[in-house]
Amino acid sequence: MLVLLSVACTQQNPKNTTESVETSAGCGEIEDFESRNRCLMNEAIENMEPKLCDEIRYKPYQIACLQNTAKKLEDLRICSKIEDESQRNNCLTSIAQKTGDPIYCEEINHTNERDDCFILTAYKQKNITTCNEIINSYKRDGCRLEVAKTLKDYLLCDRIQKKNMWDECTLHIAIETMNTEVCNRFTTQYKKHNCLDAVKRAQQSN
Repeated sequence: MLVLLSVACTQQNPKNTTESVETSAGCGEIEDFESRNRCLMNEAIENMEPKLCDEIRYKPYQIACLQNTAKKLEDLRICSKIEDESQRNNCLTSIAQKTGDPIYCEEINHTNERDDCFILTAYKQKNITTCNEIINSYKRDGCRLEVAKTLKDYLLCDRIQKKNMWDECTLHIAIETMNTEVCNRFTTQYKKHNCLDAVKRAQQSN
């Protein structure tokens, strides 16, 4: 996932908008190119002032500045300022993961990255319905599997289309809940016996 830069700025953090302008000017007086850009980045992030990101001339710091302020403000419009598509998608995903709102994922054009975003929001919400938005069938069932396991709800396993994942889901929840009745959902005898044995071992070790 996204690695967000965080480096202490040499200037004192401002407390209001007026001081922010003054401190920005202070950053501009720093002669060293990297230190000046790092200072601006930290000022923008600390004070949630995305306009300061426009003053940054070092691209990695500018991207990190936009990503961090967008995440803090939960504002996808800030992400749109990032030219690099992958970094822009990371920005949108970080907001979606923070808020648990899949609406941010819908702004991502790349299918694989959009799917990953929906997975993160589904986990955040513990909402298996969000998994339905995932295009890749393997990832979609994987999402349903993890949400069902988290909620320990064996009925949610029935949302899974891939048989091996359904088996894993059902077995996991039977063991976690130590409920032998869940094992009866297996139609194959050896799988049912394996499940019952696993549940009994869990009960004995509890």
